[in-house]
Amino acid sequence: MAEDRSVGPMLLIGFVGMLVAYFLRSLFEAPGEGDKRVRYERAVAAHARRRTPAAAGGGRGGRRRRR
Repeated sequence: MAEDRSVGPMLLIGFVGMLVAYFLRSLFEAPGEGDKRVRYERAVAAHARRRTPAAAGGGRGGRRRRR
């Protein structure tokens, strides 16, 4: 019984420490995360440019020809 009581404060300190670490980690960006985000945003922008339709009267790329 005495051993169980002495472990309680240590568990509490560990839990509080884990919460503090999680909070501090949420304030900062992971190393390399900014680079990944920039690459992703560039890829999304490039995809959006490719997906926009051509100017009116432009090429007949995706349309079928009439017979």
